[in-house]
Amino acid sequence: MSFVERLGQARSFVGRLRLGRFGTPAIRLARALPAIVATYAYFRIPSVRASRGEFYASAIWSALLVVSYVGWGRFLGARLFPGRRFGWGLDAAFGIALSIAVGGVLMTMRKVSAPFVVAWTLAGIAALCFEALRAPAKAWRPRRWAALVRRKVGLWSVAAALFVVFALFLVRFGGALSNIDFNPWDDNMAYRGFARQILDSGTLVEPFSYHRIGSLGGQSLLHAMVLAVGGATRLHVVDDGICMLVLGGLVVGYEGRRRMTRAAVLLALVMLVTLPHRPHNIQSELSGVLFFFALFRVLDSEMLPRGRPIANALAVGMLAAALCTLRQNYMLPCAAFVAFHYASTVVAERGTRRRWIVETVAVALATILFLLPWAIVSFQTARTFFYPVMKGTTNPEFGILGKVGKSEELRWMIQNFFFCWPIRAFPLYVLAAIVVAHRGRTRALHALLFATLFGFATLVHFFQAFDLIDSLARYYFAFAVAFALAATLKAGEETSRRRGITLAFAMVAACGVIQVFDTRDKVVEVLNVSITTMEKERLDKLRANDMTWLKADDFYHRMQETVPAGERLLIMADETFRFDGKRNQIWNYDQPGAMSPRPGLPYFQGPEAYAKYFLSIGVRYISFVISEKSPEYKVTYWTSRRDEPDKKTGRGLQYKTHARYYLDAFDALGKLAKTRKILFQESDYWVLDLATREPTQAP
Repeated sequence: MSFVERLGQARSFVGRLRLGRFGTPAIRLARALPAIVATYAYFRIPSVRASRGEFYASAIWSALLVVSYVGWGRFLGARLFPGRRFGWGLDAAFGIALSIAVGGVLMTMRKVSAPFVVAWTLAGIAALCFEALRAPAKAWRPRRWAALVRRKVGLWSVAAALFVVFALFLVRFGGALSNIDFNPWDDNMAYRGFARQILDSGTLVEPFSYHRIGSLGGQSLLHAMVLAVGGATRLHVVDDGICMLVLGGLVVGYEGRRRMTRAAVLLALVMLVTLPHRPHNIQSELSGVLFFFALFRVLDSEMLPRGRPIANALAVGMLAAALCTLRQNYMLPCAAFVAFHYASTVVAERGTRRRWIVETVAVALATILFLLPWAIVSFQTARTFFYPVMKGTTNPEFGILGKVGKSEELRWMIQNFFFCWPIRAFPLYVLAAIVVAHRGRTRALHALLFATLFGFATLVHFFQAFDLIDSLARYYFAFAVAFALAATLKAGEETSRRRGITLAFAMVAACGVIQVFDTRDKVVEVLNVSITTMEKERLDKLRANDMTWLKADDFYHRMQETVPAGERLLIMADETFRFDGKRNQIWNYDQPGAMSPRPGLPYFQGPEAYAKYFLSIGVRYISFVISEKSPEYKVTYWTSRRDEPDKKTGRGLQYKTHARYYLDAFDALGKLAKTRKILFQESDYWVLDLATREPTQAP
């Protein structure tokens, strides 16, 4: 008798020792123990922060958030699908989606705050304890992995493989938590500030920010949940840490019914943990993978045919809506994924066609319902419910999309398809999914295949101003990686049916080999960076306690104090996350020319037109930087962009178009500093009172 079977017998014996109606208290306490320990750890955070630093406090808080997400998801799942368990990964995905849904409602009322985040997190932990205590005591049955042992793979071989994968997940999580380096053009001047403004003001209304209109705000809410208690420099843990762990849980919890499913799970885990992925910024990448794959798990499972249409619609609609809030470019592939799956089901299931039509309509309505609060906040920001379908107050001449010829578009599409990053063998995954027969539970895979190709094609078609593959790759990263994971698992599940399916598994196995071999140097680099950042946490002072950090905070504090409390302040700054949204209403002017409230900022009409416009919309005070030390707001850089020659292909003209607006804004603000009262001037930073004329020295 193997060790696994003996352990199963022992657990079965303990499981039969029930006392009274509620079962053995010890067994139920063991189920709730992780949540209880996590709750206790929360109350220890102040002492941990004082004794060991920001890293440990943020690590504990991140773990608490994961536990809370699992608790909320399990509580929701028990209400929608009584008696069914989906694994902690899918529970966590439901919990994150529920948090985004509730957060959206509160943002319409300006009620999101750090105390709410703490209360919501503790309530999720309590929900997990409640579900653990009320669940029936069952013996542990090691049937999932025992099949590999019975096939003479060996207990220790399986254990070693799982241990290595688990260790790599921890390395990636620790590296994300230790990563305190941020993109100065996106994170420091926008995304980090968005998280703080949500906690300070209760919502995210930024009518001048193009970074804001690029998503409905779901990712920024997740950042705010970390920032509520965790360190200000730990926001990488959302995407590369928490979402990476939950993705691992989603893969492990896949409900396969064939002998090769466990092997496929291991293959998918290895592919996931060795992704040669380093974040471009803290905007959604792995969080998008999480929700695309969670949607696949739900649509692929047997819970939809067995469940109730309304419950199914709420589950699918909540996940789809949460996905759409992360990035605007997720909307089309998400809609295509769900629509194609239900359309193929309606066509195939003739006997229950009416039931599936009703569920399809219910899913559409549920998705709209969960998206509505976020759409309302988007309308408050830029007079658009869904950008870019509705342009709102964005400037169509800003040059984001661009236009190239058909031959150039085809060349760019082929180049991206065959050299997709980070999935190096993407065409093989497509072929493997095509080989898998279209039936029952494979509809979700083919729907995701269609959605991935559709989303990929629309991105390449519309983003014609881009000229770098890695710049475009981060937009299709989410659904490309989710599709690769889904194709791997489905090929493993269907392997034993017939020869064609065996070919599919051979293809995804080859993809895994190609992926590891082709990206081995990059993978080693990513893992080395993760280990190095964790080592620096132990040896170096935390940046939050460094004098440079404290001096920068003091500088921004002194600058903001020159503006009367309660007044609206427009900022064009390098580190917008340092502004206090509780003291002043902050509007971020991050990319001059991209967008502005109607009737629109009068570019190329001189400084007085700027001042008149700002005052007409209630902006009296403006803080800005124009400096050669600034990553974004320096004259020489944008002058060189403006003067660069046009490319023959017509591609890559985005920054050349931007430069006209940036340079006009720099010129207008510089001239306003000659005629308006200067409240603050230091290190190329200026604060002006536009309502008070007072001739001074120009910057």
